[in-house]
Amino acid sequence: MGLLRGLPKQWIVRPATGESRQAAGSGGVEPRRFQDREILTAPGVPVHRLTRPDGGDFGRVIGWVISAGRLHHRDDVIELEPDDLAQWFRDLGGSFVMLWRDAKGVHLREDASGGLPCVFHPDYRIAASTTSALARAVEERLEPDEEANAVFAFPKRIGFLPFGLTSCRDVRRLQPNHVLDLDTFAATRVWPDAGFRPAGRMSAGECRAAVAEACDIVRRNLRAVLEAGSAVLYLSGGHDSRMVLAAGQGLAGTLNCETYAASETLDSHIAARVAAAAGRRHRRVPILPASHEDIDAWVARTGHSIYDNVTHLCPTAEANADHDFTLAGTIGELARASNWMPGDAHRENLDMDTLLQRLRLPGMPVIRRAGEIWRSELPDADAARMLDIAKIEVIQGCWAGASAYGHALSLPTLHVFSGQRLNEIALSLDKDYRDSAGFYRDFMQMAAPALLEIRVNRAAGLDRLRFAREELRELTPTRIKRLVKPLR
Repeated sequence: MGLLRGLPKQWIVRPATGESRQAAGSGGVEPRRFQDREILTAPGVPVHRLTRPDGGDFGRVIGWVISAGRLHHRDDVIELEPDDLAQWFRDLGGSFVMLWRDAKGVHLREDASGGLPCVFHPDYRIAASTTSALARAVEERLEPDEEANAVFAFPKRIGFLPFGLTSCRDVRRLQPNHVLDLDTFAATRVWPDAGFRPAGRMSAGECRAAVAEACDIVRRNLRAVLEAGSAVLYLSGGHDSRMVLAAGQGLAGTLNCETYAASETLDSHIAARVAAAAGRRHRRVPILPASHEDIDAWVARTGHSIYDNVTHLCPTAEANADHDFTLAGTIGELARASNWMPGDAHRENLDMDTLLQRLRLPGMPVIRRAGEIWRSELPDADAARMLDIAKIEVIQGCWAGASAYGHALSLPTLHVFSGQRLNEIALSLDKDYRDSAGFYRDFMQMAAPALLEIRVNRAAGLDRLRFAREELRELTPTRIKRLVKPLR
């Protein structure tokens, strides 16, 4: 049996030995070598070589990377100058981890949104997708972190382990914007650094120019996926998946839309209207029941790091995998400042109690300690900047990213809004512009203005009577909704 049997999309990077080690996947996937390390993957996980123009190796990319308008979804060779690596990374999309060697050693970094996450154990000198994969790599039981596990006792309570915590002692999660030194196994923040400064006040024209660049990047990422195969977009009645659909206007290829709903809901109703307006097929997918065994297996595949409503969708997702790729609007909300509350745009700071409250996290000592470490390592950050970085590193990296391994599917959901340059644009935009929904408005005007005519999360005409209860919920002030709904 393969080392990563039953753990699709997962991977291990560990020191190589002189003897041949056990193959990674159930299909007998042989370990790939890089420097003095071996890379083991589940079947179907691509590993790309980074080479200099003269053919010399200097790195590897594990996973599904979008580069120069192309989705690399099978083992490939990517040629570039090592000195151009930082700039190349800024323009990448997809879900991947990257390894490379430079004069300082060998390093590992996740994509800009942590779409294919990494955990690591310094004592064993191993990095892996989850604690479940890492435990198989060390071939012994890892010591549970009883204090961290007691916070949510997955799947008894909904939640996730934040700030780099994992379910095992001495195992840490690498968060986006950090680089792991594979020689010392120290993780270091590399962005935002002291040199990254937002533009401050911006004219309307400057804001629109930045949005136009973001729109071009998302469109380029989406085109790369559609050129590689058929895709399904998880479409809701909200903002972010609609922006993805808008970016696909005029693109060739099969892009269909799905909304998971047990019966027709306001969400599925609006999604169907939006898809029709965009000229794309839409279907409502009935939700299949998830057994206790399904839920336990999903939580185990994530390394016991998360349990939420998505967990219950695993049978539905696995029964409807009749396409090449799945897409979501996740991360598009960063530029919309969806996690700000009134006044945050110009608030000087957030204390730890307020930050935990905003992240809907309990103030247990283990979480508070990890949060204080995370907060202390931030460059100078006001409230808005702190919430933005938390959105990328805690919400995306520790919540949305960690859930990528949950469904027993061989491919991850791809996020076309993921990318370092997109994060830079979002955090550089004028705060008042972001706070007043300027990004969404201008993005949609540029990409597909007709889709703006359909109200977000709201019915029209007589349909308001059909969905009266949901309409009333949407009328609830944002401040109140955020008190009862987890931040995402």
